[in-house]
Amino acid sequence: MLLPALSPTLGSFHRVSWHCFLQHGPAKAPLSSSSMGSLHSLAAMYSQEDELTHGRSGAANAIRTTGDNGDRQDRRPKRSRAVPNTDETRQRPTHFIAAQVSHESNVIQAIQEVQKALVGHTAGLKDTLVEPATAHFTLMVMPLRGGEEKDRGYAALRSLGAAMEQKSLLAPVSLELQGLSHFRHQVLYLDVAPAQDGLGRLKAVAAAAREHFLSQGLGSCDQRPFTPHVTIAKLSNLKSYAARRSINTIPEAAYQKHFNIQAGSARILALQLCAMQYI
Repeated sequence: MLLPALSPTLGSFHRVSWHCFLQHGPAKAPLSSSSMGSLHSLAAMYSQEDELTHGRSGAANAIRTTGDNGDRQDRRPKRSRAVPNTDETRQRPTHFIAAQVSHESNVIQAIQEVQKALVGHTAGLKDTLVEPATAHFTLMVMPLRGGEEKDRGYAALRSLGAAMEQKSLLAPVSLELQGLSHFRHQVLYLDVAPAQDGLGRLKAVAAAAREHFLSQGLGSCDQRPFTPHVTIAKLSNLKSYAARRSINTIPEAAYQKHFNIQAGSARILALQLCAMQYI
């Protein structure tokens, strides 16, 4: 059964943990991925310790879209400027709905294999790597400002299960991860194999999540089509001016041997509401 999971704490670029707990407040006992699959009733999972790599130009902000003719198109992510009290600042995403796949050892192994190749080719790419423990699909992003909006977001997640049940979308989603793609050579990610039932079901889950949150007055601030991907590396992780000057693309030569990598099957067992941290 697909479970909603709640993670109200901020994410971090460098310190990563992904532990879900069945209570609000200090964590006591972790809920493992295996036990997640054995639960038979809907539950909201709270955590004070969930941290997730998801920054300014992460998966939510660099979306590959599909044109009317079915061809895939790349769009350059728009950079947010720190302008207080403006509509632009208001719409900057603070939270996102994530579908975790880091519990799959084959996915972790594939990510680590590609990351090893990247660093072997260019040592400076080490700082672009995304922690494999945070491997996930981003289904939607939203701005939740202040305690009231966050509480509404948590409530929307708790009621998401009923909305999914009405659409017969509560069963775990299984899909194959295959090949590498990129967003304008700035973000490298694991792609989803085309023409599979799991891909259609994941898109249906994402659409249902967006629809439900919108019905609660919490619409996505990114209206571009959902394109599922699992980020491996992104140049926005480079923080120093010197690093950004020396590395302005992720070279294809660094991962060419893994271009058609088979990452295997991944099951999506839960949806999580996670918070971003802009640093």
